[in-house]
Amino acid sequence: MINYDVSSACISLLYVLVIYISFLLIKGRPHWIGLSDMHSADTWVWYPSMEDVTYTDWQPGQPNPGEGEHCAAFLQDLYPDFYWHDVDCSAQFLFICEREFCF
Repeated sequence: MINYDVSSACISLLYVLVIYISFLLIKGRPHWIGLSDMHSADTWVWYPSMEDVTYTDWQPGQPNPGEGEHCAAFLQDLYPDFYWHDVDCSAQFLFICEREFCF
């Protein structure tokens, strides 16, 4: 299941879960990025818009086939930088919201 608590928190503030703002990340802490293959295995889309992914930054070996890993997060693993990992959607990670501004 997609981490609806995170998405709901952003939506209730009229924001959306951020797609990619690496300079705001707290180093060493995982962050949700709003990506899921929940609706179709190995077909990753941005949630909640369901837009196709046009750019990826998976860590080598990711996404890996695994039961229950249908959401994506930034994780800092063996590499010095953050990369995308497929993870269990019920994990408790930090998140960043993004808001579109109208002028």
